[in-house]
Amino acid sequence: MHIQQMNVNQDHSVPIIDLPWLFRLVRLDQAKLPNGGYRFQANLFHEKASIAVTWINSKADDRLTAGSLVTPRWTSKTVCTQGQIIINRLLPVNTPGNVNIFDTVPYEWVKNREIIRQAQEMIDSLPPCFIKLINGIFWDYRRFYRFLVGPSSLNGHHKDKHGNLRHSIEVVNNALMLAKERKTICPHVLATAAFLHDAGKADEYQFNYERNCFEISTRGVLLGHKLSIVEWIAAAVAQYQINIPENQLLSLLHALTATKGVPDWVGIREPVSPEANLLSIADRLSGQDDLYAQTMPSTEGFGRYHRHLRGRPFLVA
Repeated sequence: MHIQQMNVNQDHSVPIIDLPWLFRLVRLDQAKLPNGGYRFQANLFHEKASIAVTWINSKADDRLTAGSLVTPRWTSKTVCTQGQIIINRLLPVNTPGNVNIFDTVPYEWVKNREIIRQAQEMIDSLPPCFIKLINGIFWDYRRFYRFLVGPSSLNGHHKDKHGNLRHSIEVVNNALMLAKERKTICPHVLATAAFLHDAGKADEYQFNYERNCFEISTRGVLLGHKLSIVEWIAAAVAQYQINIPENQLLSLLHALTATKGVPDWVGIREPVSPEANLLSIADRLSGQDDLYAQTMPSTEGFGRYHRHLRGRPFLVA
């Protein structure tokens, strides 16, 4: 998508009719004025437009936080001065709507725009209730940032920065590819489950700034990502009154939690839906592909040992 960079040095009126209503607040500065009040300056990001705005208010505003989602309140005659659009004020947006949240991922968060483009296309393909569910889970910008930046494992597949995002999109692509000729599959349940299956790892791992590495969190030790995502789905559905057909919601939760080989007394069910079984295959395929990429030799023959592969991979030229 083309980004409109509204950054000029001379004062003039600017058209706002084509600007999106929702932006990611990338940077915010508040400065107290000599005669009272505060001047605010902010940088806002949307995939369609990256703009700088300024406004004056009588009080400081602690509702606005860099990283959160906001909407500008325009003046009757929008004027751009010194590279900034003068607005009436900037308001936080606390309730998720039917928007594509990946349109608001700034370059500072994820430089790989191809993976963002794939995520945008996946979100656009979903029905409104599933879009609102994903937005409800990730409207908290801190959780969303952790999901975008964090790894999918500490010592296994997709263990690098942005690994969990790349893995999630790979699993969506794998699952939908496998589902193409299967008429028993509900594609939006499958795509949503594939996208969210490791979302709980946003809180399962945390970054240790002293050691400069990711490590498992207390939540990760005690609960794990499967319980976290069920908790987040339940909270989003209740808080934002998301109306998902019951069978589709149950199918989604089943696909996210079902596990092969677990005893009945544990309370976790074996996969019984085609979406659950296909998700398991797509997940394993993505993980193994990344492990092969890490361990394969540069020429044919055996590569490096990895315990998750239970051996050394063999490459045929």
